[in-house]
Amino acid sequence: AAISAPGEPAPAPPRDDSARIAEADEAFRDARYSEAGAIYAELYEAQRLPRLRFDALAYCRRHALVQRINEKPGDRAEWYAIRDEIIAIRKLTPNHWYDEYLLSLVSELMTKAGIDPGTSPAPATRESAPAASSRRSPISRYAQPANSDQSEAKPAARTEDPNPFDAYSAPTAVAEADAGNWKVLKTPNFLIYHDDPALARQVAARAEQARSDAWKFWAGPNRPLPSWTPPCYLYLFPDATLYVAVTGQPADSPGFSTTGVLGGRVTSRRINLRVGNPKMLSAVLPHEVTHVVLADLFGDTPIPRWADEGMAALSEPDSEQALRAGDLADQISSARLFEARDLLVMDYPDENQWPLYYAQSISLTRYLVERKGPPAFLTFLRDAQRNGYDVELARVYGFTGYADLQHRWSTQVSAAMIGADRRADAELPGETATR
Repeated sequence: AAISAPGEPAPAPPRDDSARIAEADEAFRDARYSEAGAIYAELYEAQRLPRLRFDALAYCRRHALVQRINEKPGDRAEWYAIRDEIIAIRKLTPNHWYDEYLLSLVSELMTKAGIDPGTSPAPATRESAPAASSRRSPISRYAQPANSDQSEAKPAARTEDPNPFDAYSAPTAVAEADAGNWKVLKTPNFLIYHDDPALARQVAARAEQARSDAWKFWAGPNRPLPSWTPPCYLYLFPDATLYVAVTGQPADSPGFSTTGVLGGRVTSRRINLRVGNPKMLSAVLPHEVTHVVLADLFGDTPIPRWADEGMAALSEPDSEQALRAGDLADQISSARLFEARDLLVMDYPDENQWPLYYAQSISLTRYLVERKGPPAFLTFLRDAQRNGYDVELARVYGFTGYADLQHRWSTQVSAAMIGADRRADAELPGETATR
């Protein structure tokens, strides 16, 4: 026991905060994040919050922060306050992928609002665009933490663990056996977090092959394929409930990827997949792996959204690309296409235009790649960021301008569609094709 000096009051006995922590924990499980966060914050400020509750406190603060972002801050001071709050949250849970993404997103939104975001201590991050079935506004789609809607399911608590939260969050130290509720399978370039060893082995083989295929196609067969350090964390969420709870994505989203880049070097890689999608191995996985491969090829140069999605989609099976092309057919015949001048600089279309945006981005990417090859397309994209699209369209492809590109591309696509229709007519049983 501590001994007091003469004339000094005896030291106060250690406080038992278990009741307050239990109260906060209950509020957290019930998605009452404001109430839980207030208790956690009070204990944290008094330096009495157990470290195992830091994740829960960070989560509550993220929840409040995202609400502020979605309410569209109205002035410069509020934007700076939001940015500073993200940086403060990162100190609670260093290197958490979501905080890095939020900081990058807020910096981007501040720049678009004409506000200098200042020098950021976090690497820039890039997130793949949502699947076609997940069309929301950029903020509500990406800046929504798990359980932000009380109607959504919550992650299951691990009663045997003194920390009942974030059971499936990325561990700070990676084991090759079990990590929390996950099993971990290691390949040369991926750490696959899963609960199904047989499926994980299939994913491992497909992911490594997709990585190699994407690199050879875009970088060329003679350019050495570097190993990924750090590796790509690949999470196989076993059901939609857990996928929604941890990632904040809608339940019908098949997956997405994020990368962090600092000084031209990729500093973090992550792919999240929802198990149960019948196209996960054949289409979704190679699509997301391609996004991650492209981050190595572009470094600090931003990849235009239309090209990023178009390039990733070229890794999908021909049958999938044919379905995307079907979204384009009616638009071409009714002249409802995006103008090339608009498409090349667009990051997010209106919600009802996502199918056309995807289809046209993929078709235009394929057209330019087939015209001059993948290396020329990469050169075009990089140089266009410095010199402008109009300059590089003329230099690399010989187009006289946006209108020339629009005319030549749409003419070729229309001719291809007419040819496909004629071939289909000729193959109908019991009928004779007319010429």
